[in-house]
Amino acid sequence: MIQFRLLLLFSVLPFAAKAQQLKQIYGEVRDTSSGEKIIGCQVFDESGKLLSATGNNGFYSFHLPQGIYKLSFSAAGYEKKRATVNLDLPTRLDVELNYVKAIDCVKIVAEKAEDLAETSRSGNISIPAQAIRKIPAI
Repeated sequence: MIQFRLLLLFSVLPFAAKAQQLKQIYGEVRDTSSGEKIIGCQVFDESGKLLSATGNNGFYSFHLPQGIYKLSFSAAGYEKKRATVNLDLPTRLDVELNYVKAIDCVKIVAEKAEDLAETSRSGNISIPAQAIRKIPAI
């Protein structure tokens, strides 16, 4: 019985040690001028991998192995911001993003598609006579 407990302890120990190496990084993302929390801000690492995004409260949180990371914070309508963090302890990193002036005018041009429900061609298929001759008869 003691051998079983020792075996169980030593088989679980490496996983526990691995879990302890992960460090939490968390914080809020706000608008620089208004101080409002930014919803949907995405947090990426330097390789472009999405790590997290802010929720309805402008808060983000994720875990990474201990080390130095270059992070970028990006939200629609805001300038991207980069930050370097040394993650040796759980770290709070609050970020403020600058709003980018909105586009004055966008013009979308398209042609109206033909409404098939109003034409007599809806459900009409053209099959050449040669293709009909190749169909096996029953």
